[in-house]
Amino acid sequence: MYLSRKENAVSGLFSFFAGSSVFPPDSCSHFEKYGRYTIAVGDTVYGLPKAYQTYTSAVILLQSGYFFPENSLLTSESLENIPDVQTNVFADTPAGSFADILSRQDADGAKKFLDTLYQNFFKNHRFLQNPVKDMYYKLFLCLEDARHQQKIAGSGNVESIAETIDDCFTFPELHQTLVDKTSEFFRKAESSSQENPTIFLIKDYISQNYMHETLSVKDISEHVFLSTSYVCTFFKSETGQTLNQYLTEYRMEKAKQLLKDARFKISDISSRVGYSDGNY
Repeated sequence: MYLSRKENAVSGLFSFFAGSSVFPPDSCSHFEKYGRYTIAVGDTVYGLPKAYQTYTSAVILLQSGYFFPENSLLTSESLENIPDVQTNVFADTPAGSFADILSRQDADGAKKFLDTLYQNFFKNHRFLQNPVKDMYYKLFLCLEDARHQQKIAGSGNVESIAETIDDCFTFPELHQTLVDKTSEFFRKAESSSQENPTIFLIKDYISQNYMHETLSVKDISEHVFLSTSYVCTFFKSETGQTLNQYLTEYRMEKAKQLLKDARFKISDISSRVGYSDGNY
């Protein structure tokens, strides 16, 4: 038996010799106290010389576990029904196709594109984690590029994309994150069509820097090459909010999103949204 942990997540593999007890499915409940988990059970073998065989089969299963839902118990039977995947899924440059869809603001096309990706990778052990994560990183970058080109206020930066991908325990979680970000993109595209370019630059700068406690109105005014007093007056006249009100509400909205994730403590969340004091 081997177990590894990562921020309220546990991965384990089990090997069995002939005559030993089969891993009982109801034993999975014992791992719930660790948070999310993936368990891989190796093939049963006869004789100590074949110990490495059962270990290897369990390792292969555990590597494939990324493409299964969290809290899965994987056996060799789990890999029997493999999706009919397109062998050229990487050769077709999906990032280029996604970028084109976003440039046309084709919400239906984006949904079809993402559904096809999910069908290709979900429960498919033919792929390795890193190439798929790299592909999704490029897709997240496509969203950021389209957002800048179309002057749509965003919700993060390049560094946060890598962190988001790393925080996802399974492929389904990663894919759903991309789906949510894409839906957010189209939703903001509709509401941002008439937004003043300077207001966009201000909101975009805040979305890139809200996590810094020292972010100030002076920083924002310098970014848009305007005086502090004029920026405050202009922003209030265009949005009906003061800059500080907008920044506070933006941070609170980010904090509410993080509160839904049990992995983060209050102190962690406060530091992630620009407050050093968790009691704030």
